[in-house]
Amino acid sequence: MTSTKVTEENAVEFADNLKEMTNSMEDVSSSGVEATVSALEELENHIKPENSQSFVDISSNLLDASEDTLNKSKASLQNLMTKMAKAMAESDTEQKIFTKNVDIITTKLDPNKPATMSSSDTSINIPKSVTSRTNGAYLVVYKTAKLFKPVAKDEKMTVISDLHFSGIEVENSEEEIQLGFEELQKWTVNESQRIQCVFWNDSFWDDYGCRYDSVVKACFCNHATPFTSILSFKEPEVIEPVNPVVRWIEVICFSVSIISCITFLVIILS
Repeated sequence: MTSTKVTEENAVEFADNLKEMTNSMEDVSSSGVEATVSALEELENHIKPENSQSFVDISSNLLDASEDTLNKSKASLQNLMTKMAKAMAESDTEQKIFTKNVDIITTKLDPNKPATMSSSDTSINIPKSVTSRTNGAYLVVYKTAKLFKPVAKDEKMTVISDLHFSGIEVENSEEEIQLGFEELQKWTVNESQRIQCVFWNDSFWDDYGCRYDSVVKACFCNHATPFTSILSFKEPEVIEPVNPVVRWIEVICFSVSIISCITFLVIILS
């Protein structure tokens, strides 16, 4: 790892060199990833948003490393991506950066109408009740779950859309945010499977405030966080065996109840 001090004057050159160094992550060690993330943290303080392509490229390269190698740097790298996306959103121009493992999209919002943000893998419809409260949004699309928690081998997961809004937190919104995933449209679901719309709740996937609409094949959530959809197998229904003695008691009690009702009716009507 280079020991060159990063300044505003050399930030672009530093980023280009770091990008070249991370083009191959096959043999990188955990300490190598940590050193690269530390360099990115220094770079993030000096690089201008309009020159952020190399920054995103480096982050994408890092995501080629194994999950075990990335383990100690997951939170730091995700935080860096969010900070860079925020800085890009605060600049004067809308930006779209697409790479192998991660995309960043920023947009200005008109407070008088709803908005749509999209990449090659996902599209998001933002209701007017949200756009009226902020002037910008930024989206980080992760095409791998290495910074989060991958699903089991027999399950499927779409890309992860990490949505933020400038200056506000969106929680329990009356109007839901609609999230469409290209891969979700292709899934065929049988009776033993189900689709869940979930968000990243610090250490696990949670479905609170999110739902799946099978008609439009999209997710709807009332808050803004990292979202994804998961195709998993339904939990099998557990049918408790009935004790024969208990079953006979139920039959006898039901029979007595019927006889009592008939007797009562005969007395009343006679």
